[in-house]
Amino acid sequence: VLFTENGQGVGAVPAAYLRGTDGSPAIRLGSGEPLALSPDRQFAAIVDDDELQPLSRSRIEIVPTGAGTARAIPGAGLRYDNARWLPDGAHLLARCREGDRPPRLYRIDIRDGRHEPVTPEGIGRWALSPDGRKVAAIGADHLLALYPLDGGPLRALPEAVDAQWLLAWVDAGLLTLRQGAADVRLGEVSLLDPDSGRHQPWTTILPRDAAGIMLMGNFVATPDGRTLVY
Repeated sequence: VLFTENGQGVGAVPAAYLRGTDGSPAIRLGSGEPLALSPDRQFAAIVDDDELQPLSRSRIEIVPTGAGTARAIPGAGLRYDNARWLPDGAHLLARCREGDRPPRLYRIDIRDGRHEPVTPEGIGRWALSPDGRKVAAIGADHLLALYPLDGGPLRALPEAVDAQWLLAWVDAGLLTLRQGAADVRLGEVSLLDPDSGRHQPWTTILPRDAAGIMLMGNFVATPDGRTLVY
């Protein structure tokens, strides 16, 4: 699991860590917020994150998870919100902002730093398909649409109006929580068929003791949907 530690444990700047699911100790990879782990788990993409710096979140480093040297990706004047690594191991898909403009998704070649926009502006929550060929995203119109990364036309899913809290895309479909804090607290995850737009109950992730839970902040899933981290 790739995760961020912040607060008193690391000081003013968050730190990126990698930890095995076998209970082994966490390994510190560097300063900043981790965005994505490469498919072979040999590298992590980390964005600089310091609220006191005016250009914070404008530079990505590709950091080895073992021996090796980190290298920076040119920022192209963008600020990075989040990212996923594409299955080819050579590209990232990242939600970025240019100045005060609304965010959009870019495909980033980590070899030469080239940035290519793949969606219009105004993208909210999004999820990459397991095969890396499509992305599901909530657009500026608050509706869910599927965007092929090969440059084809988008396909809107107007039936999926309740999918505003998009969590992940697994082999069986899209995982969603209904929008709104009250529904998020319920922890009831639905499976959305990306072809038909139909929902069906999938699992409940609410802990046995739900006292004090107000928000589901982060959620990731393995492509087969058998392991969840939240």
